[in-house]
Amino acid sequence: MSRRPVSGGFSLGGSLSTVVRLLIAWNVIIFLVQILSGRFVRGLDVWLVYNLGLVPHDLWRGHIWQLVTYMFLHGEFFHILFNMLALWMFGSELEYLWGSKRFLQYYFFTGIGAGITNALFEPGAIYPIIGASGAIYGLLLAFALYFPNRPILIYFLFPVPAKYFVIIFGAIEFFASIQPGRSGIAHLAHLGGLVFGWVFLRVIPWRWLDRRRRSGKRQIYDIRDYRDLDDHRKL
Repeated sequence: MSRRPVSGGFSLGGSLSTVVRLLIAWNVIIFLVQILSGRFVRGLDVWLVYNLGLVPHDLWRGHIWQLVTYMFLHGEFFHILFNMLALWMFGSELEYLWGSKRFLQYYFFTGIGAGITNALFEPGAIYPIIGASGAIYGLLLAFALYFPNRPILIYFLFPVPAKYFVIIFGAIEFFASIQPGRSGIAHLAHLGGLVFGWVFLRVIPWRWLDRRRRSGKRQIYDIRDYRDLDDHRKL
């Protein structure tokens, strides 16, 4: 399991870690397929979104694969740009900290959980949900728990400690989710990413489960194990 020393101060993610690099590559490849497919085969881009995107109405009728595939589709250039930028900024450091296997488990757990959350609250919805944002919000929560005092630039302008950053954006998503009407943004999925991230990190007894599988071999999964030197308080 790989480790990398961490330090305080501003961070833009450092070097790309292995799984993060692969996730970004696949997201970009599939985004290009989305764009080009409609130009070569009329309507194919729409077909991809409605069959590989998450449509709650179809999910409850057996389209289980959509819980995974929806995370690799994006609506437009800035949608994928900001998601992949956040994946690099928060994901690489977490992968260096946890190791690739646990990072990948967390990424898909929060991404799938985000999709389930949206489908539970809007079970009859027939419009597709696409994007990695649910998993990205899960990464944001984990980053804030491990590095609560690490400054994050809001809109690349205003530095805010990670613990307050996640509270601010969590509150924004909550109030946006209870507003009437559709905004075109899956706020419930974002909240689901935060909730499932919390469950993964603070509720599921990973240490106990790992001890049963590998007796005597300590794992690096607990939030209390690793902290920046300038992080002294929990979120």
